[in-house]
Amino acid sequence: MKYLAFLILGLIAKQSWSLPTQLTDIWEEVDDNIFNINRNLNLSEGDLLLNTKRSAILGNEYRWETPVPYTFDAGLDVNAKGVILKAFEQFYLKTCIGFKLQETEQNYISVQKESGCFSYVGNVLIGGQILSIGNGCDQIGIVEHEFLHALGFFHEQSRYDRDNYITIIWENIEKDKEHNFRKILKNESTTQGTPYDYNSLMHYGPNAFSNGNGTTIITKLPQFQDVIGQRLGMSHYDMVELNKLYNCTSSIAFLLGCSFVNETACELTRCSRSQASWESVTFNPGGPPSGHTNLGISEGTDFFMHFSTATGGEGDRAQLETKRMTPRRNCTVQCLQFYYYHSGNESDQLNIWMREFDDDNDPNGTRRLMGQITGPAADYWQLLHVPLNATKIFQVEFEGQKGEGNSSGGFSVDDINLSETECPHQTFQIRNVEQLIASTTSLYSPRYYSRDGYGYQMWANLKPNHTEVFVRLVSGENDDRLQWPCPWRQITIAIMDQNPDIQQRMSRQMSYTTDPKSHHSFVWDDPRRVGMLFNDSNGQSYYVNSGVGYNNFMTSEEMRRRDFMKAGDIFFLVNMEDISELRFNNALECNTLVQPQNLSLFSTNREDEGPCVTPPTTAPPPTTASSSIMVSSPVIVLLMVLALGHLLLYLNP
Repeated sequence: MKYLAFLILGLIAKQSWSLPTQLTDIWEEVDDNIFNINRNLNLSEGDLLLNTKRSAILGNEYRWETPVPYTFDAGLDVNAKGVILKAFEQFYLKTCIGFKLQETEQNYISVQKESGCFSYVGNVLIGGQILSIGNGCDQIGIVEHEFLHALGFFHEQSRYDRDNYITIIWENIEKDKEHNFRKILKNESTTQGTPYDYNSLMHYGPNAFSNGNGTTIITKLPQFQDVIGQRLGMSHYDMVELNKLYNCTSSIAFLLGCSFVNETACELTRCSRSQASWESVTFNPGGPPSGHTNLGISEGTDFFMHFSTATGGEGDRAQLETKRMTPRRNCTVQCLQFYYYHSGNESDQLNIWMREFDDDNDPNGTRRLMGQITGPAADYWQLLHVPLNATKIFQVEFEGQKGEGNSSGGFSVDDINLSETECPHQTFQIRNVEQLIASTTSLYSPRYYSRDGYGYQMWANLKPNHTEVFVRLVSGENDDRLQWPCPWRQITIAIMDQNPDIQQRMSRQMSYTTDPKSHHSFVWDDPRRVGMLFNDSNGQSYYVNSGVGYNNFMTSEEMRRRDFMKAGDIFFLVNMEDISELRFNNALECNTLVQPQNLSLFSTNREDEGPCVTPPTTAPPPTTASSSIMVSSPVIVLLMVLALGHLLLYLNP
């Protein structure tokens, strides 16, 4: 990556104690083309180290025992270490592959900072085999790409059946680079029976090794021409193939997902001790008009769960609860995420409870309130992440409760995902993006706080052809007790792929780390000292520093692909995490602390009535009394008469 700066209002003097009147933002150019980074390294296929002892990857001896042991070389950048650990989290979420610090294992992956990004293919049985994450390689997609090589993957376009799907334009290939387009023979590799994947993280881009006369790869399905070569993350079939390669069917960290695609409640149970209920619907007259799963594509045909507060009495409530699950990871953190639509009264509540059980025989368990939605309604779907820290068998409960005012709607939920991963720290939703892009708009997030108290803010410059993103430090209520310049906090910005299945998401994500000794360390200093006064859209005033970010974070064309934009809305996920211990260690300590929240329950009668006792159902609960249903059924009445007749004959033979 190349550091550049552009002038917004002028220059800032680092050594001056007087407040500046002008700021300079620092931006990096995003280049996720591995072959540009590795130019002139003369590596096989652009990023592969060759093992002369073998020519095939079919043998089980070239698979790793899992979890895969690794070490970080002392020269590896702190930011790179943090990105690698984030890449590991994607492997945990999507596959059965885990990683552990090397102890006594003879063969392991030694992650080093060499010139470029490269790896061997598979476990080459040479002790500590090198995987390089050099300058410019500390991007999550590139890291996943190199680790997939180490786990046994060749490039996708090297498949023996590739000629059925792509055409190689040999005359456009750089001289003496033709060998990089060789096919791996059928007796040297396996596809695990997966289809050819244009979306694969392992596919060359269309201009790989071009001599400047044109593209080198043309897809036989034109709609994928601009898709090949993506470096966002593992595709669905990358995930499937890796799991097959290591003979497993489930991931380490994924617990539950539900999009209510066919009126069923997935593995969720519904119950109520009042007239209120959760119902599976495709629309609600008071909103929403459709579910979120295919929002903007198939209006009115998506099912979602709705709790109505338009009828019933104050305090009526109903539960929608998950199955019981057992944490499997040593670090007991979980993240519940779901979309919600609030069309009810501002006093209505959607409470998110976590109920833990001592064992399988514990009928009631103990519940804790972990999240809550209340306040003013909104006429659009929103996203919520709820951090959990269950240490034993647990379930999650969505409790809808009617408040004291009139309502025309209620609460709706859709696209639920639960995983043993950390939740994003902040979510920044931007609506009506197409209109904003057309008019070149800058939008600022609210002031956020990191877990250790640093204030920061994200903003996006939405332009017709691309989007720029930045994060800057801002003054806050904790500044007098904080260390300045801000040391070794990793800032991660992601634009979220809104695929309803979290395992199939391929988000754009970039990270950088504050360095108090860098040549532009002034951007990490106390904003009260080196920043300037800023008035935000909420009427708050605080000091802001220069921002650091990416001038080509995503093109507008890329933003329209996949599910980055749904019904005109996008979501940025922002983290600011202390990774200072990675300066001297190869892993981060597990943090299970859930940040305290100011939550209050509407009803004073909050006795825990236990979990749902009714079995799971695929149909909404009846809206009339059970006795009336029995009387209105002729079949049931006839059966009762016959039974009574038999009883009378028995009593009076």
